[in-house]
Amino acid sequence: MNFISKNRYWITAALVISIAAISSIYKRTPAPRQSAPDVSLSLLDGSKPKLASYKGSNVLAVFWSVSCRVCAEEIPHLNTLHKQREQNNLVVLGINMPYDRPDWTVSFVKSRAMLYPVSFDLKGEIARAFGGIQLTPTVVLIDSKGRIVWKRTGRTDFDKLNKTIASLNNET
Repeated sequence: MNFISKNRYWITAALVISIAAISSIYKRTPAPRQSAPDVSLSLLDGSKPKLASYKGSNVLAVFWSVSCRVCAEEIPHLNTLHKQREQNNLVVLGINMPYDRPDWTVSFVKSRAMLYPVSFDLKGEIARAFGGIQLTPTVVLIDSKGRIVWKRTGRTDFDKLNKTIASLNNET
């Protein structure tokens, strides 16, 4: 094998492995309208509600990290949704990724003036229960009946999200 053939082999192998890894992430993603897992949350205020305790309200679960630039950019939009929670019948929940240290999380929440509740996911149990979430931001919208109705990884399209929330409120 010459130099170019060896490099093609390794590039092709890396592409195949990358595609397999990405597709395995998406295969574990809960299907829309699938029931959301009833995970236990560990909120920064010390409370430990179950996700099911929010049944009757739409829930926006936002998986984020202190190192995620897009996550930080989306905080003002999420704060606005949180402030409009009664008119939207919506609870916004931040779920911090397990690779962030708790002290970093607390400092970040304070410095960014995050108004909505934030849960630690120290062991990654919440991320696993939602299909192995690894990338941030990942936003999951759960309807008032506890079903996953919308999921997005990457920058959130807040116009589309707001329309989806409005349509959920029209269903009830």
